[in-house]
Amino acid sequence: MRTDLDLDLADTGILRIDGTLHRAALLGQMPLNLKVEWSGVPLGQLSRLTLGRDIGWRGGLEVEAQVGGTAELAQINASLKVAGLHRSEFSQARPMDVATSCQASFRKETRSLEGISCASPVGDGTLLLTGSIQDGRTVPQANLTLGINRVPAAAVLAGLQEVRSSLGAGVQAVGTLNGDFHYNLAKRPCAFDFR
Repeated sequence: MRTDLDLDLADTGILRIDGTLHRAALLGQMPLNLKVEWSGVPLGQLSRLTLGRDIGWRGGLEVEAQVGGTAELAQINASLKVAGLHRSEFSQARPMDVATSCQASFRKETRSLEGISCASPVGDGTLLLTGSIQDGRTVPQANLTLGINRVPAAAVLAGLQEVRSSLGAGVQAVGTLNGDFHYNLAKRPCAFDFR
């Protein structure tokens, strides 16, 4: 629920959190072990809940996460799956299924996510997002790299057709893609190294 907007949400899935917290001299040093499961989440409803508006994506989200360590320095391992991903404007004959597994460390003192590593299989290839996000108090500082390793060009075309209905069904793509996207908010907006 949100108190700032009248969202009239039909469903945002089922959220379950199980875990243990232990005593410590300071709250930030309290050992924790949490398991989070969020199932049956419609993407349109989720975007309305989190952003206050529907951003036009459809599909069902499943999230499983394990959080360990302390409140000052937490280790996060998560897996996300989206079934039937498509734009709301049109439905593809074969909606995409997306799966990602991530790990990172959250440091409370700097409000940062460090050691981010998210891997998504695409055909016989992989997309790998690595880097860190620091809270700069006013503007977050991000240093991220998206590695593209042997991703089938046909899968990229299918993804583009998912967001751009004007790409005809007769268009074909062959081969594989390799490269890196670098994003560093502190230095320059974006760079791409294509091999």
